[in-house]
Amino acid sequence: MPHQSHRYLSGRQLPSGRRLRVLRQWSAIFPATPPHSERIAVAMAATQKERVLVDEWTRQRQRPVSRARKGQAAAIDPELDRIVSAIYKILDARLQLVTLASTEAEHLAALMAEAYPFGVSHIIRKNYEEQIALVFELIAVLDDAAHAAAVAEVQLGAAIAELKRLAEAFDAALSAESPRLAYAEVATARQAALEAYADVVIALLFESSGAAQRAQRRAWLAPHHQQMDDFAIWCARGRSTADVNPDTGEVVLDEEDEA
Repeated sequence: MPHQSHRYLSGRQLPSGRRLRVLRQWSAIFPATPPHSERIAVAMAATQKERVLVDEWTRQRQRPVSRARKGQAAAIDPELDRIVSAIYKILDARLQLVTLASTEAEHLAALMAEAYPFGVSHIIRKNYEEQIALVFELIAVLDDAAHAAAVAEVQLGAAIAELKRLAEAFDAALSAESPRLAYAEVATARQAALEAYADVVIALLFESSGAAQRAQRRAWLAPHHQQMDDFAIWCARGRSTADVNPDTGEVVLDEEDEA
């Protein structure tokens, strides 16, 4: 199984602005204290790269798309929604049938928590540009070797292949004709940034075990827990994109959340 530290932290993955704000706070605490300062520097660089690529991908998606291409996407959208929903229903139905304490139930629950952390509607009710990004993230989770057992248990191979076919067609219909940034590059950068951030958290968690050290550790991790708690509140309100300005800490909502 590939090393994926962020799996051990939470089902919710902090947006990049929240992570960057925490990392800057940690950088002030550990200005030159290896190995923490080195891990923090790596995580900050990875998160900055992620943000640059996300901004570029967002600008790319805002470029005008011809009416014909929008029409092609509209024709594919219902089929894409159908397969995204079908995969969720297959997993959910299987989970209802298996023994709750079984290994299979554990595999299925873990896959559903990562593939559909906010349900189906969070994917299929977005605008086209956001929807295709979320679909690519869903595909990455379904392809993850960590979930191979669950995928095999419910025989999702054909459904995943159809999801990929429709996603590629949908993406092609939306894409500008000029050279563009592939979402796979954005997803790879985001994964690397999440891993680097998680590595810092885990290193602080395992710093030491004495009572005094545990109190110090709680203080070190307080910025992380503050962001996790605040993000959970926003998610409970249905605003799962609620990021913060890493400079000020002010909450930043996307256009859909502000509506």
